[in-house]
Amino acid sequence: MTNMLHNGRLVIIAGLPESGKTTYLAALWHLITARTHTTKFTFDSLVKGEHKHLNALAERWRQGHVQIHTETAANSVVDMNLLDSSGEQVRLSFPDVSGESYRDMWEARDCTTELANLLRSGRGLMLFVNTDLIQAPLLTVQLAAQAQAIGVPLPPGQSQPWNAREAPTQVQLVDLLQLCRLQPLDIDTKRVSIILSAWDKVAIELRTPQQFLRERLPLLYQYLTIGNVWDWRVFGVSAQGGDYIRDDKPPTPEELAKVEELRNLDDPVRRISVISDVDHAHDLTEPLAWLLE
Repeated sequence: MTNMLHNGRLVIIAGLPESGKTTYLAALWHLITARTHTTKFTFDSLVKGEHKHLNALAERWRQGHVQIHTETAANSVVDMNLLDSSGEQVRLSFPDVSGESYRDMWEARDCTTELANLLRSGRGLMLFVNTDLIQAPLLTVQLAAQAQAIGVPLPPGQSQPWNAREAPTQVQLVDLLQLCRLQPLDIDTKRVSIILSAWDKVAIELRTPQQFLRERLPLLYQYLTIGNVWDWRVFGVSAQGGDYIRDDKPPTPEELAKVEELRNLDDPVRRISVISDVDHAHDLTEPLAWLLE
């Protein structure tokens, strides 16, 4: 651990399952190994993970296929060294690409020793939120109104057992950030980049990432804004640029046409969009650069 963190420039990738971390990793690997575009950070070395596995992720990304859920522990941990413009090294760590460890922090109130040590040693967090998979709060009055609308009123006194996994996304994320600031974790870093992944799904709404966060995840926005606990910035990130082909069902002609349009781009990096309230870029290392300013 001492060797890995000698310069204190460690950034942790965090997020619940299916929050977009694997797709980001696939696109990032293509971007920093192809070296066809100028980026804030360039690739130096792979510390944990396998080149073969990362190359396969990048190839699926180029071919327009949805990433396969990370199942093995070996493929779930990726650490790489990047270099900034002055040649200084920074470590980018994906301690659990699948996100299961972060889910366990919420559901089981459990954190592995390795992840806890990484979180304590990090300079900053990149917290991923999939804009297309947000679980919104569902109020009892809404359920009653829906039942009434379809002519099946809810029986009086009926109750539904609470399930942690079905809790609203913003509740889980606020709790995750709070756990990071409390004992026994009590991490030192105060910087967090909120990464709103699958931004292409909501870009048509013509909202800035901060407006989206305030309107769709108000509890998380209020916690970040009023709590004075985190120094934060939000980014809208589209690493795919559109819908990709799933392995579990054949694509429709319309879906296939959209994927072919992406495949036919002369430069795959043009699929990538990184949106902040002040900038629009194709550089997936932009949120990392802000964390290390």
